[in-house]
Amino acid sequence: MSVKKIITVFGATGNQGGAVVKQFLNDPQLNNTWAVRGITRNVSKDSAKKLASQGVEVVAADLEDKDSLVKAIAGSDTVFAVTNYWEKLDAKLEEQQGRNIADAAKETGVKHLIWSSLLDITKLSNGKLSRVYHFDSKAHVEEYVRALGIPATFFRKHFPVVISILF
Repeated sequence: MSVKKIITVFGATGNQGGAVVKQFLNDPQLNNTWAVRGITRNVSKDSAKKLASQGVEVVAADLEDKDSLVKAIAGSDTVFAVTNYWEKLDAKLEEQQGRNIADAAKETGVKHLIWSSLLDITKLSNGKLSRVYHFDSKAHVEEYVRALGIPATFFRKHFPVVISILF
């Protein structure tokens, strides 16, 4: 039997990361080829225990502690990364968290980083809309990842209402 590749999913107990985990667990082909490692801050919460009972390797890591991220990512083929601006309402902190994930992915030799990004609204609006922090911070991390030169894909959910306001 061949060894499964590992996809490490940040936000595994949340909406976006949880959807990625669910897809890998429920798709027979993916489940046959990939092992899922779910990253959470608290492995003892009910949602983390539920993932573990479904066969997910649940690992604790802190987005503000790069060493914990390196340990959590080690051995992964692919990483799906998402951050949560709304948790602390701090764009600079969210950017640093994203950079920490990207740096850890590079340091551990991850073959593919999938970054959940958004558009840079300040840039797109030529500065007219300069306080859409939760978009801009994710876009800045995307720029950072591109500059690192690591293999990456950028998943963006476009919001038609915002885009129609801009144009």
